[in-house]
Amino acid sequence: MPSRRQFIAATVGTVPLAGCSLTPDESGNIQIGNLTEQKIWVEITIRRDGGVFSNPKQVYRNRSKKPPANGYRSTLTDVVRPGTYDVQVEAESIVDEKRAQRSTQWKVTGEKSQSLIIHVLKEFKIEFFKQ
Repeated sequence: MPSRRQFIAATVGTVPLAGCSLTPDESGNIQIGNLTEQKIWVEITIRRDGGVFSNPKQVYRNRSKKPPANGYRSTLTDVVRPGTYDVQVEAESIVDEKRAQRSTQWKVTGEKSQSLIIHVLKEFKIEFFKQ
């Protein structure tokens, strides 16, 4: 029969390891591709729906300058946890007055490497893809 001290030592040693075998929910990532031929500002705002008694809540916002990069996407990692979100993207040319705005709904399921891909096209239109 193990002593109380041996039992506690064995329990304390195994409890922290118990959660290690479980796969944690993965967070959603965003990839941005600037397919225009100029530098642009891209602003991304993500909101989670409110409930019956609450308003929608902004959970993420990022405004960054993106150089033209045909075939390359910058990645923002671990942007949101699993859930359903409204995503609004605004793109603005640094050189001239061109602007684009578009929204989509994004359901993050927690699968590994799940991404929302945003392309700003030459015609200053925004496309969304989900991976």
